[in-house]
Amino acid sequence: NLTLTPDYKKHYYLRPVLELGKLLIMLSRNNQNFLIIAPIKHYDTPIGAVIVEIDLKDMLSRILPSDESEFYETEIQERKDAAERLEFSETRLRSILENMLDGIITINEQGIVNTFNPAAERIFGYNKTEIIGKNIKILMPDPYHREHDTYINKYLKTKTPKIIGSGREVTARRKDGGHFPIDLSVSATLVKGKQMFVGIIRDITDRKI
Repeated sequence: NLTLTPDYKKHYYLRPVLELGKLLIMLSRNNQNFLIIAPIKHYDTPIGAVIVEIDLKDMLSRILPSDESEFYETEIQERKDAAERLEFSETRLRSILENMLDGIITINEQGIVNTFNPAAERIFGYNKTEIIGKNIKILMPDPYHREHDTYINKYLKTKTPKIIGSGREVTARRKDGGHFPIDLSVSATLVKGKQMFVGIIRDITDRKI
């Protein structure tokens, strides 16, 4: 992370954030304001940024009120607001996943499916209730079926990606047993300290016709 203390201009400092993908925190010369610029990433590539400006006086008045009862009221309200923002973000993310044209599947480090969006249901012919809790290998023919656990174990031990962070064409298996070509992109992420993998799947059967 980068921490600077210039007399900032938002547009000027966007460039290093977008190029380096680092969080940028700046304090104005009069020590009255913080500017925080956080990158928005797709996989590891910065594609945009979120800018937050904080008034220090306002922030201190919120966290250091003179009346103790006011302090607790403020804390309760802020927690409530944070919970509402989190709920809104989760609802928005769920809506995005459910309306994407590409299949989105998330698995844990044992290969167990946690998320299976509607596009994935259409692509593979399974209802999500048939897949969530099952091993992802059910969607793979050989040799991918045999090699999948080896890929995950090697990545967990060495953090050396074979398919992580890149896209490739592979063969998948539908519920009816049919095989078909897909574009597969896989990324790795940590959720509450646990390794998770996110796969983005696109059926490319039409390209082969």
